[in-house]
Amino acid sequence: MNEADKEMDRWNQRLRNLGDDQFANERELRRHERLQDEVDYVHRQGDRLFQELGSVWHQDPEMARFLDDQRDGYSRRRFQVMDGLAEERARMEREKRMLLERESDYYEARRKLALGGEWA
Repeated sequence: MNEADKEMDRWNQRLRNLGDDQFANERELRRHERLQDEVDYVHRQGDRLFQELGSVWHQDPEMARFLDDQRDGYSRRRFQVMDGLAEERARMEREKRMLLERESDYYEARRKLALGGEWA
């Protein structure tokens, strides 16, 4: 096997490895979507619970204030969780774009090699 064939095999191996990385990234994105759906469900359930508690305890001023305070804390934590999920999603999307760019570069390098050009 000549040096060009060996180099072509190396580019093919890089592309296979990159494909594995892309598959893992897609799997993580799908897992993240399921997690976000579950978080949304839990938050909707929490909102319903606060509504029901508020309708039962609305005439007791002390309990109404307590529930308002708890609802406010719950809302703050909810936004923190949602922000964290959004940041994680953005990171995974950046990684996906980087992997696609690298794939394009690898295919270009392999094409140049196949045409008898320089190889890195």
